[in-house]
Amino acid sequence: MQGDHCNNRLIEILDFSKVQNVNDVLVQAQEIASELLLNWQIRSSKKTLHSIEAVEFYLIIPGIFEDDANAQPKGATHRRPEQLSQGRFYVHTKSKAGWSLPIFNRHGIDITCGNGAIGIYGGILLRHLGGHGNKDGSGRALRVLLRGEDGHRTISQGSNEAAWSDEEREILKKLNQADIFENELGIELVFSSRPIDKKAQILSGKRIGVDKTRFANVNLRFFIH
Repeated sequence: MQGDHCNNRLIEILDFSKVQNVNDVLVQAQEIASELLLNWQIRSSKKTLHSIEAVEFYLIIPGIFEDDANAQPKGATHRRPEQLSQGRFYVHTKSKAGWSLPIFNRHGIDITCGNGAIGIYGGILLRHLGGHGNKDGSGRALRVLLRGEDGHRTISQGSNEAAWSDEEREILKKLNQADIFENELGIELVFSSRPIDKKAQILSGKRIGVDKTRFANVNLRFFIH
């Protein structure tokens, strides 16, 4: 029952439908980030558990926070149909039509926090996952979910590791829109409070790689320091 309670608590705060202004968006994003970074880990397809070290928020909330990649001035949120859902995984794709596999050198994964009924698109990018030899990077985070600790390794250009295997391709297809708490792949959020140094803080900053977009200066990246 504790697991259901924790799951319900996270799903409840993933809902941005009641925000009234940009400050409300930032307050709620901080609350969600604190919950994810302090109280949840994520299990890879190799059964390894990884802390969540950093996340970034990408949101389109009509009339309040329109971070839209199709708008002028351009925003950073993809406006993908997957982002209209809540509590599911969205594996990034370059496709503007139906979903297709991400290209290897440009990939990432979100936890969705949208609401299709009122047109909210929302994705929480897993920016940095913990583990042996971990480093920041959203592509690395997705590889960790597929490869476990091996996903943290630096990949040499042209090596066999610099491409999706057939098994990984099948996992990615199933992972897109899979439930974050329970799915056939076992890539799932696991409630697990982090033992944390009393001096450690959750800090916020600008998202990485969106410098020329509309909300580039809004602090929607959250990380443990």
